[in-house]
Amino acid sequence: MTTNGKRWRADFNKTVANGAYVAGAWYDLSLLAGSPVANTFTGTALNAQVPTETTGWGIYHGGNVSTDTKHLLKAVAVSNTTTASPGTLLLVDVCLYYPGISTISATAQNMVNGTSLTRYTDGNGLRMYMTMTVASGANTPTLAVSYTNQAATAGRALGATTALTASSGIGRFTHSGTAANNRGPFLPLASGDTGVRSVQSVTITTPHATTGTAALVLCYPIAEIPLSTANVPVIMDFLSQAPSLPQIQDGACLNLLYQPAGAAANGSIISGSLEFAWG
Repeated sequence: MTTNGKRWRADFNKTVANGAYVAGAWYDLSLLAGSPVANTFTGTALNAQVPTETTGWGIYHGGNVSTDTKHLLKAVAVSNTTTASPGTLLLVDVCLYYPGISTISATAQNMVNGTSLTRYTDGNGLRMYMTMTVASGANTPTLAVSYTNQAATAGRALGATTALTASSGIGRFTHSGTAANNRGPFLPLASGDTGVRSVQSVTITTPHATTGTAALVLCYPIAEIPLSTANVPVIMDFLSQAPSLPQIQDGACLNLLYQPAGAAANGSIISGSLEFAWG
Protein backbone atom coordinates (compact mmCIF):
# COMPACT_ATOMS: atom_id res chain seq x y z
CA MET A 1 0.00 0.00 0.00
CA THR A 2 2.65 2.55 0.96
CA THR A 3 5.40 1.51 -1.46
CA ASN A 4 3.38 0.58 -4.53
CA GLY A 5 0.32 2.78 -4.07
CA LYS A 6 -2.06 -0.19 -4.11
CA ARG A 7 -4.89 1.59 -2.36
CA TRP A 8 -7.90 3.75 -3.16
CA ARG A 9 -10.25 5.96 -1.18
CA ALA A 10 -13.77 6.56 -2.52
CA ASP A 11 -16.15 9.16 -1.09
CA PHE A 12 -19.93 9.10 -1.40
CA ASN A 13 -22.65 11.65 -0.68
CA LYS A 14 -26.37 11.10 -1.32
CA THR A 15 -29.41 13.29 -0.59
CA VAL A 16 -32.74 11.66 0.28
CA ALA A 17 -35.41 12.72 -2.24
CA ASN A 18 -38.92 11.82 -3.43
CA GLY A 19 -40.44 12.38 0.01
CA ALA A 20 -39.60 11.04 3.45
CA TYR A 21 -38.34 7.47 3.61
CA VAL A 22 -40.51 5.00 5.51
CA ALA A 23 -39.17 3.32 8.63
CA GLY A 24 -38.39 -0.35 8.04
CA ALA A 25 -38.41 -0.14 4.22
CA TRP A 26 -35.30 -0.49 2.05
CA TYR A 27 -34.08 1.98 -0.58
CA ASP A 28 -31.56 2.01 -3.43
CA LEU A 29 -29.32 5.06 -2.93
CA SER A 30 -27.93 4.86 -6.46
CA LEU A 31 -31.13 6.56 -7.66
CA LEU A 32 -30.41 9.68 -5.58
CA ALA A 33 -28.52 12.79 -6.62
CA GLY A 34 -25.04 13.34 -5.27
CA SER A 35 -21.77 11.50 -5.70
CA PRO A 36 -21.64 9.20 -7.60
CA VAL A 37 -24.17 10.62 -10.07
CA ALA A 38 -27.76 9.40 -9.96
CA ASN A 39 -28.58 6.10 -11.66
CA THR A 40 -31.67 5.62 -13.83
CA PHE A 41 -31.35 1.88 -14.61
CA THR A 42 -31.04 2.49 -18.34
CA GLY A 43 -31.50 -0.10 -21.08
CA THR A 44 -34.22 -1.75 -23.13
CA ALA A 45 -37.15 -2.78 -20.95
CA LEU A 46 -36.95 -6.36 -19.61
CA ASN A 47 -33.51 -6.91 -21.19
CA ALA A 48 -30.69 -7.97 -18.86
CA GLN A 49 -28.02 -5.30 -18.29
CA VAL A 50 -24.60 -5.84 -16.67
CA PRO A 51 -23.21 -2.66 -15.05
CA THR A 52 -19.53 -2.28 -14.17
CA GLU A 53 -17.26 0.07 -12.27
CA THR A 54 -17.07 2.31 -15.35
CA THR A 55 -20.84 2.50 -15.92
CA GLY A 56 -20.76 5.81 -14.05
CA TRP A 57 -23.25 5.53 -11.18
CA GLY A 58 -21.43 2.92 -9.10
CA ILE A 59 -18.81 3.85 -6.50
CA TYR A 60 -15.42 3.84 -8.25
CA HIS A 61 -12.94 1.63 -6.38
CA GLY A 62 -9.63 1.99 -8.22
CA GLY A 63 -9.94 -0.06 -11.41
CA ASN A 64 -9.06 -3.66 -12.24
CA VAL A 65 -6.15 -5.14 -10.29
CA SER A 66 -5.86 -8.76 -11.48
CA THR A 67 -3.76 -10.77 -10.77
CA ASP A 68 -3.86 -9.03 -7.38
CA THR A 69 -7.02 -9.25 -5.28
CA LYS A 70 -8.75 -6.15 -3.94
CA HIS A 71 -10.33 -5.89 -0.50
CA LEU A 72 -12.42 -3.45 1.52
CA LEU A 73 -10.36 -2.18 4.47
CA LYS A 74 -12.54 0.47 6.06
CA ALA A 75 -15.90 2.21 5.74
CA VAL A 76 -17.04 5.49 7.27
CA ALA A 77 -20.66 6.68 7.20
CA VAL A 78 -22.63 9.53 8.75
CA SER A 79 -26.05 11.18 8.37
CA ASN A 80 -26.95 14.77 9.16
CA THR A 81 -30.44 14.32 10.61
CA THR A 82 -31.97 12.53 13.57
CA THR A 83 -34.57 11.04 11.23
CA ALA A 84 -31.95 9.33 9.03
CA SER A 85 -30.20 7.77 12.04
CA PRO A 86 -30.24 5.13 13.31
CA GLY A 87 -30.26 3.14 10.12
CA THR A 88 -28.39 0.52 8.15
CA LEU A 89 -26.32 0.77 4.97
CA LEU A 90 -25.57 -2.35 2.97
CA LEU A 91 -22.76 -2.26 0.40
CA VAL A 92 -23.49 -4.49 -2.61
CA ASP A 93 -22.08 -5.28 -6.04
CA VAL A 94 -24.86 -4.78 -8.61
CA CYS A 95 -24.13 -7.62 -11.01
CA LEU A 96 -27.14 -7.56 -13.35
CA TYR A 97 -30.52 -5.84 -13.63
CA TYR A 98 -33.71 -5.91 -15.68
CA PRO A 99 -35.15 -2.40 -16.26
CA GLY A 100 -38.60 -1.27 -17.30
CA ILE A 101 -40.77 -3.76 -15.40
CA SER A 102 -44.35 -2.50 -15.31
CA THR A 103 -46.04 -2.82 -11.92
CA ILE A 104 -49.41 -1.87 -13.47
CA SER A 105 -49.52 -4.95 -15.72
CA ALA A 106 -51.11 -8.24 -14.64
CA THR A 107 -49.58 -10.08 -17.60
CA ALA A 108 -46.45 -12.21 -17.15
CA GLN A 109 -43.43 -10.17 -18.24
CA ASN A 110 -40.70 -12.29 -19.82
CA MET A 111 -37.11 -11.23 -19.26
CA VAL A 112 -34.60 -11.25 -22.15
CA ASN A 113 -31.26 -12.74 -21.13
CA GLY A 114 -29.08 -11.71 -24.05
CA THR A 115 -26.41 -10.57 -21.56
CA SER A 116 -24.97 -12.87 -18.90
CA LEU A 117 -23.25 -12.39 -15.57
CA THR A 118 -19.58 -11.39 -15.68
CA ARG A 119 -19.04 -11.58 -11.90
CA TYR A 120 -20.17 -14.45 -9.63
CA THR A 121 -21.07 -16.22 -12.86
CA ASP A 122 -22.53 -19.31 -11.16
CA GLY A 123 -24.98 -17.04 -9.31
CA ASN A 124 -23.99 -18.40 -5.91
CA GLY A 125 -24.60 -15.72 -3.28
CA LEU A 126 -26.49 -13.39 -5.61
CA ARG A 127 -29.73 -11.98 -4.23
CA MET A 128 -32.68 -10.16 -5.84
CA TYR A 129 -34.46 -6.94 -5.03
CA MET A 130 -36.96 -4.82 -6.99
CA THR A 131 -36.73 -1.05 -6.75
CA MET A 132 -39.12 1.55 -8.14
CA THR A 133 -37.87 3.79 -10.94
CA VAL A 134 -41.28 5.44 -11.42
CA ALA A 135 -43.45 5.85 -8.30
CA SER A 136 -46.33 3.41 -8.00
CA GLY A 137 -50.03 4.02 -7.55
CA ALA A 138 -52.60 2.40 -5.27
CA ASN A 139 -53.19 -1.33 -4.61
CA THR A 140 -50.99 -3.89 -2.88
CA PRO A 141 -49.98 -6.45 -5.52
CA THR A 142 -48.50 -9.90 -5.04
CA LEU A 143 -45.21 -10.59 -6.80
CA ALA A 144 -44.20 -13.85 -8.49
CA VAL A 145 -40.74 -14.43 -10.01
CA SER A 146 -39.47 -17.37 -12.04
CA TYR A 147 -35.68 -17.65 -11.88
CA THR A 148 -32.72 -19.96 -12.48
CA ASN A 149 -30.79 -20.82 -9.32
CA GLN A 150 -27.08 -21.33 -8.65
CA ALA A 151 -27.32 -24.98 -9.76
CA ALA A 152 -28.69 -23.92 -13.18
CA THR A 153 -32.18 -25.20 -12.27
CA ALA A 154 -34.79 -23.09 -14.08
CA GLY A 155 -38.38 -22.45 -13.05
CA ARG A 156 -37.63 -21.71 -9.41
CA ALA A 157 -40.23 -19.60 -7.57
CA LEU A 158 -39.99 -17.23 -4.62
CA GLY A 159 -39.83 -19.02 -1.31
CA ALA A 160 -42.68 -17.09 0.33
CA THR A 161 -45.69 -14.96 -0.55
CA THR A 162 -44.39 -11.47 -1.32
CA ALA A 163 -46.59 -8.37 -1.19
CA LEU A 164 -45.75 -5.09 -2.92
CA THR A 165 -46.55 -1.72 -1.38
CA ALA A 166 -48.98 0.89 -2.64
CA SER A 167 -47.65 4.36 -3.45
CA SER A 168 -43.97 3.35 -3.35
CA GLY A 169 -41.68 6.26 -4.23
CA ILE A 170 -38.67 6.13 -6.53
CA GLY A 171 -35.89 4.05 -4.98
CA ARG A 172 -38.04 2.05 -2.58
CA PHE A 173 -37.89 -1.72 -2.64
CA THR A 174 -41.63 -2.04 -3.16
CA HIS A 175 -41.61 -5.49 -1.52
CA SER A 176 -40.01 -4.18 1.69
CA GLY A 177 -41.60 -2.66 4.77
CA THR A 178 -43.48 -3.74 7.89
CA ALA A 179 -46.80 -4.85 6.38
CA ALA A 180 -47.86 -8.49 6.07
CA ASN A 181 -45.80 -10.43 3.51
CA ASN A 182 -43.32 -7.59 2.96
CA ARG A 183 -39.78 -8.93 2.43
CA GLY A 184 -36.51 -7.08 2.67
CA PRO A 185 -33.99 -6.26 1.70
CA PHE A 186 -33.98 -9.26 -0.63
CA LEU A 187 -36.67 -11.37 -2.22
CA PRO A 188 -36.97 -14.82 -0.60
CA LEU A 189 -35.42 -17.69 -2.56
CA ALA A 190 -36.90 -21.17 -2.84
CA SER A 191 -35.86 -23.61 -0.11
CA GLY A 192 -32.30 -24.83 -0.61
CA ASP A 193 -31.32 -22.15 -3.11
CA THR A 194 -28.22 -20.05 -2.40
CA GLY A 195 -28.26 -17.72 -5.38
CA VAL A 196 -29.67 -16.62 -8.72
CA ARG A 197 -28.13 -16.88 -12.20
CA SER A 198 -30.93 -15.22 -14.16
CA VAL A 199 -34.62 -14.33 -14.10
CA GLN A 200 -37.11 -15.65 -16.66
CA SER A 201 -40.33 -13.85 -15.78
CA VAL A 202 -42.11 -11.49 -13.39
CA THR A 203 -45.86 -11.65 -12.75
CA ILE A 204 -47.80 -9.15 -10.66
CA THR A 205 -51.26 -9.99 -9.36
CA THR A 206 -53.64 -7.10 -8.59
CA PRO A 207 -51.10 -4.63 -9.99
CA HIS A 208 -50.53 -1.05 -8.94
CA ALA A 209 -53.01 1.47 -10.28
CA THR A 210 -52.14 4.08 -12.91
CA THR A 211 -48.34 4.26 -12.53
CA GLY A 212 -45.38 2.12 -11.55
CA THR A 213 -42.12 1.01 -13.16
CA ALA A 214 -39.39 -1.00 -11.47
CA ALA A 215 -35.99 -2.59 -11.99
CA LEU A 216 -35.27 -6.12 -10.77
CA VAL A 217 -31.67 -6.29 -9.53
CA LEU A 218 -29.25 -9.17 -8.87
CA CYS A 219 -26.58 -8.15 -6.39
CA TYR A 220 -23.86 -9.62 -4.18
CA PRO A 221 -23.94 -8.37 -0.54
CA ILE A 222 -20.47 -7.25 0.63
CA ALA A 223 -20.62 -5.40 3.97
CA GLU A 224 -23.01 -3.80 6.46
CA ILE A 225 -22.38 -0.29 7.78
CA PRO A 226 -24.57 0.96 10.64
CA LEU A 227 -25.66 4.57 11.11
CA SER A 228 -26.03 5.31 14.82
CA THR A 229 -26.42 8.99 15.72
CA ALA A 230 -26.86 12.10 13.59
CA ASN A 231 -23.58 13.89 12.79
CA VAL A 232 -21.53 11.16 14.51
CA PRO A 233 -19.49 9.10 12.00
CA VAL A 234 -19.43 5.32 12.29
CA ILE A 235 -16.13 3.65 11.36
CA MET A 236 -16.04 -0.01 10.31
CA ASP A 237 -12.55 -1.52 10.25
CA PHE A 238 -12.66 -4.77 8.29
CA LEU A 239 -9.07 -5.69 9.18
CA SER A 240 -9.18 -5.68 12.98
CA GLN A 241 -12.62 -4.58 14.21
CA ALA A 242 -14.63 -6.94 11.98
CA PRO A 243 -11.89 -9.08 10.44
CA SER A 244 -13.27 -10.18 7.09
CA LEU A 245 -11.55 -8.05 4.40
CA PRO A 246 -14.42 -8.52 1.91
CA GLN A 247 -13.12 -9.04 -1.62
CA ILE A 248 -14.08 -6.61 -4.37
CA GLN A 249 -14.20 -8.17 -7.84
CA ASP A 250 -12.69 -6.50 -10.90
CA GLY A 251 -15.42 -4.43 -12.53
CA ALA A 252 -17.68 -4.46 -9.45
CA CYS A 253 -20.51 -1.90 -9.61
CA LEU A 254 -20.65 -0.88 -5.96
CA ASN A 255 -23.88 0.53 -4.57
CA LEU A 256 -25.38 1.33 -1.17
CA LEU A 257 -28.76 0.11 0.04
CA TYR A 258 -30.37 1.87 3.00
CA GLN A 259 -32.95 1.07 5.66
CA PRO A 260 -33.94 3.86 8.08
CA ALA A 261 -35.19 2.99 11.54
CA GLY A 262 -37.32 6.14 11.49
CA ALA A 263 -38.94 8.26 8.79
CA ALA A 264 -35.84 9.74 7.13
CA ALA A 265 -36.76 13.29 6.15
CA ASN A 266 -36.64 14.48 2.57
CA GLY A 267 -33.31 16.27 2.09
CA SER A 268 -31.39 14.17 4.65
CA ILE A 269 -27.77 13.64 3.62
CA ILE A 270 -25.94 10.32 3.93
CA SER A 271 -22.21 10.50 3.28
CA GLY A 272 -18.96 8.72 3.98
CA SER A 273 -16.02 6.94 2.42
CA LEU A 274 -14.68 3.50 1.54
CA GLU A 275 -11.02 2.47 1.56
CA PHE A 276 -9.67 -0.37 -0.61
CA ALA A 277 -6.29 -2.04 -0.99
CA TRP A 278 -4.92 -4.84 -3.14
CA GLY A 279 -1.96 -7.14 -3.40
